[in-house]
Amino acid sequence: MDRRQILRGALALTGGYLLPAQAMVPPRIRMGYFENYPPFSFHVPNGAMYGALIDGVELVGHGAGFTFSHHGFPWARAQAMVEGGELDGFCTTITKARQAYAEFCPTPIVSVRFGIYHRADDPRPLNIHSIADMRAFRQGNFIGAGYPKEHLEPDHIQWVKDEETVLRMIDADHLDIYIEGEITTGRKLLQMGLAKRFTFTPAPFLPPVNFCFGLRHSFPDVSAIVAKMEIAAQAAKKSGELDAILARFR
Repeated sequence: MDRRQILRGALALTGGYLLPAQAMVPPRIRMGYFENYPPFSFHVPNGAMYGALIDGVELVGHGAGFTFSHHGFPWARAQAMVEGGELDGFCTTITKARQAYAEFCPTPIVSVRFGIYHRADDPRPLNIHSIADMRAFRQGNFIGAGYPKEHLEPDHIQWVKDEETVLRMIDADHLDIYIEGEITTGRKLLQMGLAKRFTFTPAPFLPPVNFCFGLRHSFPDVSAIVAKMEIAAQAAKKSGELDAILARFR
């Protein structure tokens, strides 16, 4: 048996990946994203994924010596694909549910403050100063969103299929408030022609959303890869390169 045959056999036994001791170069890491989440992750006309998260992962990955492919899907499906091994990693908020199947870098690729989106003619949300205050309002969010499940009260939220549905329900006075980041939803409202009908009220009592690199536990040498990505993320944060990426998409 020659060396080429031995290599084929090793790949077959490891599901197509070389084990860390056998490989000088790690495999390409297949990243999953929400396919319609501008400016963080979205499809461009040629079908490729684009956005601040993709640029951030590429920047940090280059510093750590890793290569990636980037794939967009409905967000709940993308997460399930990482959990099931069809994809390898994602860049998202750290939750207990996601930590059950993925390991994360603590340093965020992107960090965004959260607040309250509501109708511009409804001043009541201006008096929200705590999560408990939100109980008096009809809240909405989309299926697959991790932040509200981790930081809000999920049982007080009406869950719908996507962000656009939430916003249209608020505009139609079927819901009152939507908790999200200050950047992405503002763009969505512009696209929908509803920007003047909504107000974003900052909520300093809510923690910012930190999008961190995560890799499934079953990926070969996962802890070593995450450790290298963390070192590179810290360096990119210190140099200001990560903040500069988000600034380009504002």
